[in-house]
Amino acid sequence: MPRLSARSRNAIPKLFAFLFLPFTLAGQGTCPDLPFDALGQQGYVVRRVDIVGPLSGALDPLRPRLPQPSTPVTNNEIEAGKAAIREDIAKWRILFDSPISVTVVVPTVTHCTNVAPFLLTVEYRFFTTKIPIAVSRSFEARSAAVTDPGRSLASRSERRLEFTPNLGYNRSEQAFPGGRLAIFVPRFFNRVITEGYASARASRASVFAEGGADRLDAAIARIDWRIGYRYVDQPTNRGPLRDARIAAQLALTSKPASESGLLWRYAAALEGGTQRSDIQSAPLLPSAHFGTLKQAVGLTFNTWTQALNLSYGFQLGRVPDSGIVSYSKHILDLSHAGRFKFLQVESRVNAGVLIQHGPTPLNERFIGGGGQVPFLSGGAWVVNANPVVRSIPNFWLNSGVGGQFGSDRFAAFNLTASLPTWRYPLVPRELRNDRRIRDAIDGLLTSAESIIAALEKTNDAAHQALFATRDSFQSTLEAVETRALALNLDRCADQAATMAARIADLRKSNFWGPFLDQPTDPDDVTLPSLQTACFTNAADPKLLALATKVEAHRQNIATQISRIDIARTRAIARQQLAFPRRTVNTMIEEMDVFSISPVALFDVAAVSPRSYFAVGGGLRLTLASSFHFTLTYAYNPGRRKGEAPGTLLLTLGFTNLFGSR
Repeated sequence: MPRLSARSRNAIPKLFAFLFLPFTLAGQGTCPDLPFDALGQQGYVVRRVDIVGPLSGALDPLRPRLPQPSTPVTNNEIEAGKAAIREDIAKWRILFDSPISVTVVVPTVTHCTNVAPFLLTVEYRFFTTKIPIAVSRSFEARSAAVTDPGRSLASRSERRLEFTPNLGYNRSEQAFPGGRLAIFVPRFFNRVITEGYASARASRASVFAEGGADRLDAAIARIDWRIGYRYVDQPTNRGPLRDARIAAQLALTSKPASESGLLWRYAAALEGGTQRSDIQSAPLLPSAHFGTLKQAVGLTFNTWTQALNLSYGFQLGRVPDSGIVSYSKHILDLSHAGRFKFLQVESRVNAGVLIQHGPTPLNERFIGGGGQVPFLSGGAWVVNANPVVRSIPNFWLNSGVGGQFGSDRFAAFNLTASLPTWRYPLVPRELRNDRRIRDAIDGLLTSAESIIAALEKTNDAAHQALFATRDSFQSTLEAVETRALALNLDRCADQAATMAARIADLRKSNFWGPFLDQPTDPDDVTLPSLQTACFTNAADPKLLALATKVEAHRQNIATQISRIDIARTRAIARQQLAFPRRTVNTMIEEMDVFSISPVALFDVAAVSPRSYFAVGGGLRLTLASSFHFTLTYAYNPGRRKGEAPGTLLLTLGFTNLFGSR
């Protein structure tokens, strides 16, 4: 396997943190199928040590702590090597964080010689991944997963500080360097994000405070809120457009309806500010103060290789000294991202209508070109609100009926396809084909699914009903303790006191099932052990009366637990783990350290009073899913006088340049 240079290893971020599953496997090929110690006793010594896995070069500094060449093979040395790897990875300042990680480490031996001197190679095979879950069900997350698997795994980490630079070029704005700085704070607003860019012709800057909360057990599984300020100075071929606004937004995301990830979304935003321009296009207002109410609803659906999103946006706007509503907008946006074998396809169909009820700011007209104009002020949900034609510079598609600036209606279709022609996989082929690695990964995910299913039992209505009996149950146990002390039944008193304390500490998220377990140890405290200690051969009337109450509680617990909908808890667990399973497979099969892909594009838009087209192509370079370079040229086949023959677009992006805790 080609090795990365030291410079490359330092440049490629340490993407992952780990949960370790240690395995001890000996014997591969001609190697004896024996434990490591037995191999050492037969005289085998280490020839060399190999580390095989994603970005394995990052572990090269550990080699002095691994089994050394010419030393006997021992289990202790190999286990010490695993411990060294575990310790080193725990110290990594990882770039991408996520609630779930899967890692498998398999030490094995290969290339044994069967005649003296007995030599073998110790090989540490490992696989690891970080799986983003918070937004994994949305179209935007699945779109990234099917069109750029690596970048989808490189989720934003909630570090105290995160900086992401970018650089782009288009004819309208020229070269524009910029970036995004996120500062994470443990408050109602989880982070403050500042982002923007500037060129000789354009500038854009914003600062927003964002917050959010997961509610995995509710119909609304995610709530996000943001408030902030945005300023845009956007050039056009007829003059600049300036927009300064304050925006507050609330977004709701439902619980997925199925393992396919079908969910609905809703967002509402209040915005107000000033729009200014030197462009004169009566009766439109070149400059005006404004206020708007925006609402959006949407459905998103994804499968293993396809993602689909349907969104509708509605806007009411008002300027001073006019009626209640000065203008309104309707936006329809249908997006698709899919992978067919290695062919990656992205498409979008969108349309919009502007209704002018009264005075309307010129900036509110539909103005098209090579870039998108988001309907919402920010967040992960993208609803495009303008016609995109990549053969036209940004905001140069603005000639409306009668020479008016912009248009009051449009419909557009965009298609982008790419095919990786050269790729260097992140996961080496020997790991992808190692059945033991795949079985171990599946075992970890299956265990996680079982844990989630067990936790979901406590959310069932039948189990929740047990919590209402907690105080009564505790009082009964305290009465048993008191009576046992009076009768000098020390073991009974200890059992009752211990169980009463455990009952007092119970929360709604605690499962009551263990109280019914048969004791496996003399010190176990369960209802069967308490009943044995307190009521076997009991003759005291008061104690016997308490025995009846304890048995009633035991039967009630057993009855309520038997009513738990096990099929439902398992379905929820499968649903929760469906995306992690898919993402692990995507990483193993498709994530690249380096890839080059030709890109083809086609656009068509009907913007009253004419149609526009774009046909073109380019090249996309991805490095370690942290650096993205795309260069395309879109030709204008319907070119008219005064229009450019086409547009060159350049985009450079970094997932994250640095982060600190």
